Amino acid sequence: MTSILILVSFLLHMVSFTVIFQLYKRMNANQQLDTSEIDALLAEYIDEIKKENIRLQQQLVTLNKRENVETNQIQLVEKEEQDDSYNNEQQDEITTSLQAKILQLHSQGYTASQIARQLNCGKTEVALTIKFQQNAKLDSSK
Repeated sequence: MTSILILVSFLLHMVSFTVIFQLYKRMNANQQLDTSEIDALLAEYIDEIKKENIRLQQQLVTLNKRENVETNQIQLVEKEEQDDSYNNEQQDEITTSLQAKILQLHSQGYTASQIARQLNCGKTEVALTIKFQQNAKLDSSK
């Protein structure tokens, strides 16, 4: 009788060990899947950062070009002022603000994206300027 109980106990222990071993293998496989998912997410994040860096570099190049053009224009204006120094009359210059240019182009029928592209500014800035102007018109009409 005790030999049967020992045999049953042995069989139960063997079944328990095989179940524990199978669970251990599954747990290791899940951990490997988790690390591969994390690796994929990190690689995707790095790609996004690279794209953002490229976009920022392009914007910096554009801004540098704009600054160079502006400095060239300033130098030309200074030269013209030196050439015109014999003329004592002072001339007034009228410069239109960015908001005025946006509203002028909008009244001519341009879309916000076309205006943003033409004036080299953000589309949301254009949209906000137009919306503020429309709200101001509504407030003044009340």
